[in-house]
Amino acid sequence: MHINAIYTYLFYFLLIALFVDGALPQLQYLLFGEVILYSVFIKILLLATVLASFFGQLRKETPNHILSWIHNHAIVTMLWAALLIYFGFDWFHLRSKIPTIYYIFSLNAYYYYLLLLPFAIFIRMDVRSVSKYLFIIAVPLSIFGILQYILNEPLAYMGDNESYFEVANWNYFGRLRAFSLFNYSGGFGYFLAILVCFYFHYLIFEKGIRRLPMLLLIVATIFTIYITFTRAAYIAAGMSLLTATLLVIRDKIKYGNHLIKVLPVVYLCISFIIVNEGSFVNVPHSSLLSNVSLLMRYNQWLHVSELWLDKGIANILFGVGLIQNGRFELTKGLIIDNAYLAIGLHVGLIGLILWFLIMWSLWSCLLSLQQRAQDNPVLFCAVAFWSTWMATGVFAITTTIYPIIAMIALPTLRPDLLFPEASTVENRS
Repeated sequence: MHINAIYTYLFYFLLIALFVDGALPQLQYLLFGEVILYSVFIKILLLATVLASFFGQLRKETPNHILSWIHNHAIVTMLWAALLIYFGFDWFHLRSKIPTIYYIFSLNAYYYYLLLLPFAIFIRMDVRSVSKYLFIIAVPLSIFGILQYILNEPLAYMGDNESYFEVANWNYFGRLRAFSLFNYSGGFGYFLAILVCFYFHYLIFEKGIRRLPMLLLIVATIFTIYITFTRAAYIAAGMSLLTATLLVIRDKIKYGNHLIKVLPVVYLCISFIIVNEGSFVNVPHSSLLSNVSLLMRYNQWLHVSELWLDKGIANILFGVGLIQNGRFELTKGLIIDNAYLAIGLHVGLIGLILWFLIMWSLWSCLLSLQQRAQDNPVLFCAVAFWSTWMATGVFAITTTIYPIIAMIALPTLRPDLLFPEASTVENRS
């Protein structure tokens, strides 16, 4: 096997292991009775794999690919570089307030995949292989989640503070939120939302496929999303499926591309309406329409806002360096559950603006690429899910999930789509 193929398969194995973030801890507990290999080691190995692949390909065509990417995506490239420089600058503001190891950990927790993404685009993988692997992992993960719901038992190791692994928020008024092999039900729900759009693409575009079994698979996946009992997952799934439908019919709609491009803003407004109207909903606490969790979030968000905005102009602009993580005494008990407040509290208004602009640029880039590769089911479901990035950020810290999905999808594109000028030069030579 060629060394580049080894890098590629290792890349996807490690990335999926980090995406399905409870799988390796569960396996370790089953084999050894404890978690001995933490996610940070997997991230280090993934970083080494991506960099080894990148530098290993520094032959004639790779510089052309780099120049082609920069030429076609100059804005996102410059924003990515600006964010990286800003993190270094921001450290001078924060170094007297938080330990160095905490700041490094915080960057890893929120921005690891976003910072790694530019190097991952030089990985190449056949879209049919990635599609096959998605089918392979989707079935057992979904079945396991359904079994958890039927038996109302976790059927898995729930973790503890000592092992740095713990399944979060699994109890829903006496019912277990299906989480499968993820760290929390929301992560499982996001995965299922992506799968619904993936199956939807096959239902619409794949020739020779049996429609009824695929339709039943979609229905079963929607039911599995329901049993996560997670509002953010419902919102992500519903909005993703709406975007997927619009992607299919956009050529038949006047200004269809422009409409799809602004969907994240539309979805964000819908999320704000849900948040603002939540206080007027008066239903039993055990109902999925209950406003209890939203009222709890109001208090959390007010507290976080005070930590960030009531500490002077310097902290407003550059942040206070804190993140949501209970492993450090510094932030034990701090609950944020909002991507915008989380990033603002961490790296300030300037960092928040840079992050927002990068995410918007990546969304525009993915949408443009999907328009030229409509037969790619992996990119199709990635774009459908990416349309929700503004909306889900209102209810959870979603800084990692979207770059991961982009890293899974982008390597499946043909080089002539990612690097058009480079491909033209290579064809001429």
